[in-house]
Amino acid sequence: MRKPMKRTCLKKVIALSIATAAGTGLCGCALEPEPYDGDYDPNFYDAINTYVGEEVSLSAEVLDVLSPTSFTIISGDDPTADPLLVLNESDAEEVLPGMPIQVTGAVKEAFDPSTAEEDLSIDLEDALYEDWIGDFYLEVTAIDAPAE
Repeated sequence: MRKPMKRTCLKKVIALSIATAAGTGLCGCALEPEPYDGDYDPNFYDAINTYVGEEVSLSAEVLDVLSPTSFTIISGDDPTADPLLVLNESDAEEVLPGMPIQVTGAVKEAFDPSTAEEDLSIDLEDALYEDWIGDFYLEVTAIDAPAE
């Protein structure tokens, strides 16, 4: 009688192992975030930490131009969204306050002017960026204005 029990137990262990392996594989797929391509709004900002290091495309409105290589964006539809700092390695001459814009780039965390200067080979006037230190920001690779 012991042999059938062993076979039954072995079959259960194998079945459980297969189910666990299959479930782990499925869970692994679900954990990868989808690239974000949409409006910059409070919902995006609330989930911004899930996009750190990822490339996103945001439709927004330019709030302020801080320098030729940096500006801030806000939600064009919802003024309750926090502004987001945007840095570009080259001059963004066509960017003006109030302009609708589409930006694509990598979400970064914990803004530090000296680190950003090194990463992008740009010169930032530290006093202009004091309010942004430690905040999320976007290192853009593409700017399309106006956004539609």
